[in-house]
Amino acid sequence: MSEWISVEDKLPSPYTTVSVQHVDDLYPVSAFLMLDFQSVSGKSKQVWLYESDGAEDMENPPAHRNTPLLRSPTHWQPLPEPPE
Repeated sequence: MSEWISVEDKLPSPYTTVSVQHVDDLYPVSAFLMLDFQSVSGKSKQVWLYESDGAEDMENPPAHRNTPLLRSPTHWQPLPEPPE
């Protein structure tokens, strides 16, 4: 797997599922960056959403599809290639 990338250094392409982590969290989650914009105050604002895919994610409430992360990640990395 690749190294963690700081969101201060580089952001993933919007709508691309990646593994994300906040420095204070125990485990990474799969999520995607939906928006990156300048707020009224001039600060950068990011909107990250959980990614879910498959029955196991939809059957265990609450389903995280299109649910915003509670806080923006500090780091991310691309997902590994799926098995063949």
